[in-house]
Amino acid sequence: MKIKLLFFLFNLTSLFSFSQVKITGEWQGIMIQNGDSIKNSKPVYFSFYLVNGLLEGKFRQEIYGEPAYSIAQLTGKSSSKNKISFQLKNYSKNNSNQLHNCLLNFELAYNEKSGYLEGKYICKKNTQVNGKIMLFRAQFEFNETTLNLVSHNWIDRFIFDIKNGISSQERRLSELKEFKFESIYFESDKSIIKEEFEEYLMNIVKILFSHSDIRIKVIGNTDSDGSDGYNEKLSKKRAEAIMEFLLNNGVKKERIEFEFRGEKKPVKSNKTGEGKKKNRRVDFEFI
Repeated sequence: MKIKLLFFLFNLTSLFSFSQVKITGEWQGIMIQNGDSIKNSKPVYFSFYLVNGLLEGKFRQEIYGEPAYSIAQLTGKSSSKNKISFQLKNYSKNNSNQLHNCLLNFELAYNEKSGYLEGKYICKKNTQVNGKIMLFRAQFEFNETTLNLVSHNWIDRFIFDIKNGISSQERRLSELKEFKFESIYFESDKSIIKEEFEEYLMNIVKILFSHSDIRIKVIGNTDSDGSDGYNEKLSKKRAEAIMEFLLNNGVKKERIEFEFRGEKKPVKSNKTGEGKKKNRRVDFEFI
């Protein structure tokens, strides 16, 4: 019986410790009213303090491009290792009737993959006031200034990130370290990208969107069938096909460099059909 109790207490402590590390701190993001455009979302800021499953903190909402703001206290709990639920207790400040004055209820979960806190909100007194909320970890100290807490320039970039499936800043470096280049293979004498490789190419697009300081080199290759001159042209067409795909999906031209090597850099012997398949490829490098 003692062993079971100790095991339960250990799991409970681990759960709370995990939540405290993941949730405690400052967060910023947007509230999107149901039925409204994401472009009309409201910037919001939270300061959370979570200990032993109990949550206390502050909430601040603003209006994009305007000096309006309101501040409320919040209280809640952690319902599992990465979920929190809380409600606003009272508004201590509110200088605009365009902002929510309802004591909203929130349910949020920490997304391990994206690094965002995301979920929903609702006003119990007026259930038509409800919507979605997405937050990322902030790099500032929450305060009750009458000015905007920070410039609203970050909102357009955040909306872009959401629409393009880009993870939070704290997750992006890990994603880059974990990312592994794979070759894109082509049919004999062809430069058409197979559908099976499009998902992987979109992952490259996501990495480039996530890291504005890196560029990519696209390197075309062929097998040994055909003359040197013909294979150089074919490898160029393959590199250009990949480049066109990246451009069509929003990558800027100045961030792409391409190279074509013809049959000069085989990775397998061209004496077998299987080897030739591996040589009909495009490779990549970050630069």
